[in-house]
Amino acid sequence: MGGGNRPCPSPVEVPPAAPSPAPAVAAVGPPSFNEVMAFNGAPEIINGRLSMFGFVAALGAELSSGESVLRQITEAPTGIICSGLLLIIGSLVPVFMRSKQQSVGPFTPSAEMINGRAAMIGFAALLAVEVVRGTALFAA
Repeated sequence: MGGGNRPCPSPVEVPPAAPSPAPAVAAVGPPSFNEVMAFNGAPEIINGRLSMFGFVAALGAELSSGESVLRQITEAPTGIICSGLLLIIGSLVPVFMRSKQQSVGPFTPSAEMINGRAAMIGFAALLAVEVVRGTALFAA
């Protein structure tokens, strides 16, 4: 058969394999303040907790004394500021320790987020209504 001279196929060049990416290493040590305050939920959780606490405290004080929120703030600013700072510190400690949020029965991280958002809106609405009316909303 007529087999003519065919050139040998040139060997296929294989590019060198790219180095495999290093495995993801979990962060070690406490996060920086910028990492904690990044857009990952910590500021919203803290503000939500403050709003839940503030709304319930304002409601209780209004029902017992008949004074508006703004009046309560002017009469006892030290207690309110100290309570808020304690709540902020208590919320930041687990974040700096890189603790995971856990669910306990109906108390889930998503439920806390929803309740916190509702409390933020509720507290802002309470302040707005009281400023417009000039009196406590839940006066006895």
